[in-house]
Amino acid sequence: MRLSNLIHADDSDHVSFCHNGHTYRIGECIGKGGFGSVFSVLGKPQLVIKKIPIKSSQHYQLIQKEIDLTRVRLNHPFILRSFEFQYDSGNQTVYILYERKQGSSLYTHIQQWGSNQPPLPNAWLACQWHIARQVCCGLHYLHTQGFTHRDIKPHNIMVQNSPLHAKIIDFGLSQPSHENRGLGGSKTYNAPEKLDPAYPQTHAVDLWSLGCLLFHLFFYKTIFSHSKTTAFNKKEIAIIPTIHRRITQHIDALLTTSKPEVACVLPLIRHLLQLDPNQRPSAHEAHGYLQHNQPSGMHYTAFSSSDLH
Repeated sequence: MRLSNLIHADDSDHVSFCHNGHTYRIGECIGKGGFGSVFSVLGKPQLVIKKIPIKSSQHYQLIQKEIDLTRVRLNHPFILRSFEFQYDSGNQTVYILYERKQGSSLYTHIQQWGSNQPPLPNAWLACQWHIARQVCCGLHYLHTQGFTHRDIKPHNIMVQNSPLHAKIIDFGLSQPSHENRGLGGSKTYNAPEKLDPAYPQTHAVDLWSLGCLLFHLFFYKTIFSHSKTTAFNKKEIAIIPTIHRRITQHIDALLTTSKPEVACVLPLIRHLLQLDPNQRPSAHEAHGYLQHNQPSGMHYTAFSSSDLH
């Protein structure tokens, strides 16, 4: 650990630490969740400190993996960066210094978009295309660096408003390409080969998840919920082809019933959801498709944050 020191005040939530010769002091709590708490950094609005209580040794290993990736190995506009961390063994707590992005998860935006009427014609759709391209860029970079995320889903995309900017987060399940194995991830976004040890796992597990994410982004429901199909189950590997056929047929039907400005993304989703991992387009190819097939009038401009809700 390169963090030079961690100084506790009477309240364990009030800490300061040094990084690259600068002292950063924890401010007010700006968010809480199942993971822990997020605090502002006094005098540094572009940074936050995340305080995470350690639940187990396995939990600590996942956090260390994320820190290693986001602090040392990855540096990209569409991936959330961390800068420093410290493990307080006395309180079984990790403090991490992250860049700060104002906004909420893509999942939260999808929930809002799916339950409201858009305030501006095509405003939300333009935002959706814009976010989709940024996610593809971040994912392509991750793959070129030799890593697979393994848990791509709307919950793990942070979206900043004004200007709209997406960042991939939560790298606890990520693995180097040559160590890509195991289940993990989220049921409705997991690639079928994750459930069947007979199939090797590659970056393509992320590409399947990307297809699921794009469907959720443009249709406001998961592909399984929208098609009224059961998600893949490890105990029922034999019926994976049947389930896959149903969702493929559902996508084909949507091609003729959806609005043109949405239907044009379906061929990409269908290719990303190929049962054969080797047939899925790369994240770079997915970005190219989105770049060249976005409908006219759907190009993102800097809407105010109120236009997103």
